[in-house]
Amino acid sequence: MKRAAADKGFTMVELVVVIVIIGVLAAVLVPTLLGAVADARIASGNQAAKEIKDRASEFLTQMDTKQCGYIGGEQTIVLVAEDGWWTMTGGNSGDWLDGAEHWTTVDRVQAPDYVPNKGSEFLSYMADTLHGMMNAYVEVHISENGKIAGAAVVMDTPQRADAMPGTEDFANGEFDFGGAQKAGITPGNFVVGTSPVLILPAD
Repeated sequence: MKRAAADKGFTMVELVVVIVIIGVLAAVLVPTLLGAVADARIASGNQAAKEIKDRASEFLTQMDTKQCGYIGGEQTIVLVAEDGWWTMTGGNSGDWLDGAEHWTTVDRVQAPDYVPNKGSEFLSYMADTLHGMMNAYVEVHISENGKIAGAAVVMDTPQRADAMPGTEDFANGEFDFGGAQKAGITPGNFVVGTSPVLILPAD
């Protein structure tokens, strides 16, 4: 008799209870896991932005040492990496004390194979020192005093995010990320890494 009851397996009520328990666990765990993944992506983006800011500052310091320092004032330089090829927009030869073109003299570069004048041209220097970034959209903000105010990066895509911080945002330490609920992720679901790290404005 006991064997016959055991052979029946789960009753309908037992199955419903199991399904409800699984549903509750999923409702609790899935958002937690998704939040952890988002936090990891934001942290990775912020670390990449710090690396970009550090390398850009390093380049400007080297130019100062060579007596051809940056004198271009406040501006934003855009770097785009697509399948390992780097391009840039912004800047001109008048930005440098010696009047030479220290941004780039070529349309695009690719590290480590093609980085001409990497010791004296910004694009080549950045591509060479960041050659692990195969796809990225980068904005480097230079302040009026010629220092790097901040850097923002969209990782794993050459596409600009739907919201990007500006020089003033870095000065304030805050950015609304396009009205997002979480610092580092825009409404378009782009992860935007920043250095220094920007927080959401206080209500």
